[in-house]
Amino acid sequence: MFARRHSLPPLRAARWIAVLLSCAALAACGGDEGNGDDDTDVAPTDTGDDMAGPACDIDPTLSSLRMEYFEKSCTFGGCHDAASAKAELDLSSTNSTLHSDLVGQPANDEFAFNRGKLLVVAGDSANSFLYQKVADLFERDEGDLMPQGSPNVVDPDCRVAMLKAWIDAGASDN
Repeated sequence: MFARRHSLPPLRAARWIAVLLSCAALAACGGDEGNGDDDTDVAPTDTGDDMAGPACDIDPTLSSLRMEYFEKSCTFGGCHDAASAKAELDLSSTNSTLHSDLVGQPANDEFAFNRGKLLVVAGDSANSFLYQKVADLFERDEGDLMPQGSPNVVDPDCRVAMLKAWIDAGASDN
């Protein structure tokens, strides 16, 4: 009678055993993170000079950036196209116009403008407001990360890297 009084009904005992086994399995999954002792096969990573990796279809040229980055990420939603040109920035224009609209032009954000920031500083991506806005390197009073509504940097290994490379190489009208 004593054993019966303190034992769990069979169904309830089975549930407890299942819960305990699940906890043990979960604990075993995360216990050795980062020690390098697991035998999991990992695909090799590209360690070559290609910053963007094998999947990047953008070259660090203005024409490639305009067609493969700006037109696909910045103008299609009516943000930076000729019709709306938010922040007075039309990224859908031809290369010559786009180059003169970007390089050496003051940022249109009030706070960035007051800090003397330029959209693109040829040869200096770190001080180019356009790069700062897509790489999440701007001051928090200077608006939002682009594209609008993105919680994180979008495609840092391709699009953002190629924009940086183009600016750092002198932001040529190419």
